Amino acid sequence: MRKLLMNVREKLEQLRAPILTELTANDSDPWGLVASSQKAALCELQALHGLFDPESPLPAKEPSANEVIGRDLLLVPSLRIRTDWSVETPEAEIVSSLRQWVAEPVSLLDAFDARLHVGDVFGAELLLQCAVEDVLVSDLEDSLRRERDSWRAKLKGALLEVRRDIEVGSAYGYVSDPERSGWESDLVVVEAQTAEQGRFDSALRAISEISERIQRNHDNKATDGRRAISELARSGKNSADLAEVEKVLGEGDIATANELLQRVRRGLSPWPEDLVLADPFRSFAQCIAGLESWLSSRKAKEPVDAIIKKGEQVPGLELGKVDGAQRDQAAKMFTDWSLLKSRHEADAARLQSFFSGVGFVLSNPPSRENRTLGMEVWKLTTATVADRAVCPIPHFGSGAKGNYRVICLWERPTEDDIVQMIGDSSLHRATIVLYFGRMSERKWRDISRKAKLAHKSFVLIDEVLLLFLAGQSGSRLAAFFSTTLPFGYCDPYDATAGLVPPEMFFGRAAELDAILGVNGRCFIYGGRQLGKTALMRRAEQAFHAPGKGRYSTWIDLRAEGLGVNRAASEIWLPLAASLKDAGVLDAAVGSASLAKKGGVDALVKALRTFLDASVERRILLLLDETDRFFEQDGRHDFAETRRLKQLMDVTERRFKVVFAGLHNVLRMTERANHPLAHFGEPIKIGPFIDEHEIREAQDLVRKPLLAAGFEFDTPSLVIRILAQTNYYPSLIQLYCHHLLRHMLAKVGSQQRSPGPRYRIINQDIEAVTRAAIFATKYVTSSG
Repeated sequence: MRKLLMNVREKLEQLRAPILTELTANDSDPWGLVASSQKAALCELQALHGLFDPESPLPAKEPSANEVIGRDLLLVPSLRIRTDWSVETPEAEIVSSLRQWVAEPVSLLDAFDARLHVGDVFGAELLLQCAVEDVLVSDLEDSLRRERDSWRAKLKGALLEVRRDIEVGSAYGYVSDPERSGWESDLVVVEAQTAEQGRFDSALRAISEISERIQRNHDNKATDGRRAISELARSGKNSADLAEVEKVLGEGDIATANELLQRVRRGLSPWPEDLVLADPFRSFAQCIAGLESWLSSRKAKEPVDAIIKKGEQVPGLELGKVDGAQRDQAAKMFTDWSLLKSRHEADAARLQSFFSGVGFVLSNPPSRENRTLGMEVWKLTTATVADRAVCPIPHFGSGAKGNYRVICLWERPTEDDIVQMIGDSSLHRATIVLYFGRMSERKWRDISRKAKLAHKSFVLIDEVLLLFLAGQSGSRLAAFFSTTLPFGYCDPYDATAGLVPPEMFFGRAAELDAILGVNGRCFIYGGRQLGKTALMRRAEQAFHAPGKGRYSTWIDLRAEGLGVNRAASEIWLPLAASLKDAGVLDAAVGSASLAKKGGVDALVKALRTFLDASVERRILLLLDETDRFFEQDGRHDFAETRRLKQLMDVTERRFKVVFAGLHNVLRMTERANHPLAHFGEPIKIGPFIDEHEIREAQDLVRKPLLAAGFEFDTPSLVIRILAQTNYYPSLIQLYCHHLLRHMLAKVGSQQRSPGPRYRIINQDIEAVTRAAIFATKYVTSSG
């Protein structure tokens, strides 16, 4: 065979020269057919010679018909070529594009630039393969690389925008759940295919089509809503009620507008009374100048407290609408203020009476701590304010635990002096400043800006604010905090897992009820950073009331080493210690007694004896991070879990245990031999996705920021934050913490800040989203 091949090679070499002469001859050939044949034969001859030349490259694969045609069509920029070289452009457009190219031919370089200009990076890459000059190829590759990066950024922005539009539409009721899931799937496909193929033009066109459908949905729903408003107007419904619906419709909240329409149809007011939220801060800001002017004109006239008591007219206030008993209390409050102001000295009884008028509940008079010229510092002890409807900020509510520092000022210090007097807010109790003078509107704005820049947490009462509070119905204490908090500094958001102040615990109402109820459920599961621990700690706070016979304790089993480096049978040691701290067990039950034979039985007996002492007594045991404990206890037929279940049974669940963990907990409860497998469906902790919890999520974004002195320019910005945080409460807290920091920095950078309330606009949301510090923590928290 070798000899035969060598003969073939030798013969080819002998005939090569005459064959090349024949194939390169220029005979008469008007149609070019001979030349084409010669070229084809020459290629085959070269390929045959290449078989015997080890340095010769392998012959190229013969291109398909589509590729042969498609390579030439790449010069027509308006034509789109698929990955298989077929033409994507409709036939009718192909003809017109070819005619235009024939009339005005385009060079390879111009076609390359034209394709990059519209985002056809794939077509530009194919054209690059046709370039033959080395210098030209290098330049085109650099241009291709730059344009690809630019189009990637545009695609990323477009995807972010359309996904935000989908979230807003879903929350506002003009994007259905099937549409949402379908479009999300389409976007995932578009994103993956574009990364692989480089057809950014097609991807952006597909995204644009989704955006147009979302807008059509909105416009159609809005048209239906306005048609319904017109019909109700013709039927004689109240125009003011319909204007409320139109306002909501104008904000794009179709779902809420439809709810309001249903109420108006039934003859009800559009907003339920419990949702009509007064905004004392806005009312006060609007009437500061009028009230200050009115007070300045009262010299030698009827005392203000008498006018309050009679309910007479005061600019900006409606004292006549305030209940008589509340007016009497407000008049007494103003009398106390006037006496404190005139005497330039405070006394415990007068301060106690004054703060009782504001709405605090005092069991003992305040006590003086310090006194200098024109200033006194008092300690005020009250009942704890732990209701966010009264005080939305933990620092002045549950965090204060009823302990306040009161600074009384008589010498009319400047705003800078007041901020300086506050000192380090982290080292002092929540501070209330009594400024025995009148602050102008400008001074209120200045002190607000200075407090925010210096991070000084305090609330201030002057004579103007006091008169305003006298004209408020309902909870005067709630009006006091709502009005004063936005002028100061606060950061209520805390993204750390665990104990969440009651003011910042939003949503999970049904889950909380299930934990607290005697016959409620016993298992909580979900991924990390989703709020399991926060829910359990909130249940502990809400349940624990020894004065009412309710005792609760929370234990982190992983932190205690249960199932990690301690046996599951040792669970009774931390349990006993926690129940002792909760006031259930006495000192006789300790680690030494539990180590003895029958020690656990003695502990169980002690718990039963404690509960038997009163039918009102209940114990709620909250066990967190139970995955490893269950794994180890399962190897011993759940011996310790069975003991806990038995205790629940014999006490008719007045002793109740609730377990929380990852998805392993769910799998454990599904095992047939698990002792608590039939104790109710496990509680799944996830994002805020149902309608009620979406409202709660919106409140978590809006309300603390309102109390901090900031408000959103449009409601859609709130929805955007929820979409970017996937409706996870811990991520919402993290995002809003960074948003607040951004806004405080913005206040400091502006010479003339138009606050408070300072407006949060679209650029602020984009700045926080882009911030590397948030992106890093977002990824960490999501993982």
